[in-house]
Amino acid sequence: MKQAVARIVDSGCIALAAAVSAHVPGVLSLDKSPLQVLFVIAILLSSTGLLSAAGGYVGSPARGLRRLCTRLLPAWLGLQCAGLLLLLSTHRQNLALLPWIAWWTAIGATLLASWRLAAVALRTSARRSGQHARNVVAVSSGAYQQQNVATIEPNPHSGFASLDALDIPSVNPSPCAISNEATTGKEIFDRAFALAALIGLGPIFVVIAIAIKLSSPGPVFFRQHRKGLNGRPFSIYKFRSMRVHTEEPGIVRQATRNDSRITTVGHFLRRTSLDELPQFINVLRGEMSIVGPRPHALEHDDLYEPLISGYLDRYRIKPGITGWAQINGYRGETAALEKMARRVEYDLYYLRHRSFWMDIKIVLRTVVRGFFSKQAY
Repeated sequence: MKQAVARIVDSGCIALAAAVSAHVPGVLSLDKSPLQVLFVIAILLSSTGLLSAAGGYVGSPARGLRRLCTRLLPAWLGLQCAGLLLLLSTHRQNLALLPWIAWWTAIGATLLASWRLAAVALRTSARRSGQHARNVVAVSSGAYQQQNVATIEPNPHSGFASLDALDIPSVNPSPCAISNEATTGKEIFDRAFALAALIGLGPIFVVIAIAIKLSSPGPVFFRQHRKGLNGRPFSIYKFRSMRVHTEEPGIVRQATRNDSRITTVGHFLRRTSLDELPQFINVLRGEMSIVGPRPHALEHDDLYEPLISGYLDRYRIKPGITGWAQINGYRGETAALEKMARRVEYDLYYLRHRSFWMDIKIVLRTVVRGFFSKQAY
């Protein structure tokens, strides 16, 4: 809205300057030269694009004094010079227009600068009276905080109505969320990869399903509730690798080395990560991604959330079948708090540095060396 108003005001200033200049004593008036009217129209049409390209409408006009001197006025002067050269090259007999163009250029520059200076004065006056001011919170501690508050609060030009201070750590800088463009690209890659994987791995799914049914009674797939993007729960799919058993409510026991619950087929599936293949269904449904932080059991989320800084930031992105932590050795059992903290640290690193090529690198390393792991049992 502000940019549109600035364009209209600039066009009005240029048109007004042209009309005023035509009435300066000794200058040819507009009603005596139709060429003047055409010239004014051409300059008006050109000025909008040129002044915009020069940065005349970036941000608030009241904050563009430096831009006014270094870009806007030079652009206006250049436009007039270019128009004058074009006029003289086609109508050399109209040298009588030179005084009018000179006056127009000078008056136009004055008007363009004047309304911007007036905007600065009005903004400054409004700030001093407390208008358009914002309430802010300064988050820091010790002498540094006191210095910031003492510097900003008394300054009428700061635009801050009040400055509330906090010595308590109330704000936790978190990894940035992925942009919409990056999210769209990741979604396309995930769905295409998952669809191709499910089609290509179809025969392997059949073989694994038969082996599971022959190894022990129970379903082929194991489903468990996990948290996904923004903490929304979903059911994750895996090939069943354990014998059917019951656990105490609210307690999830991670698989350990030589765990008696794991079947012979299940041991092979877990060692090779083949038990994770059904999660391509979750990816196709939009609940998971190919690459991202591995989802944990809900009980583990409740346990580690208050103990590990930044744990909740893992929910800023969809959980993945594989991830940066997994290819760096942090997969499988996480009995020690330090090990889970390191896994979260790797997850947060991925959130800060994620790119398409990083995803490809993680996928390739998972295929080449991630299937067989000493940490998986």
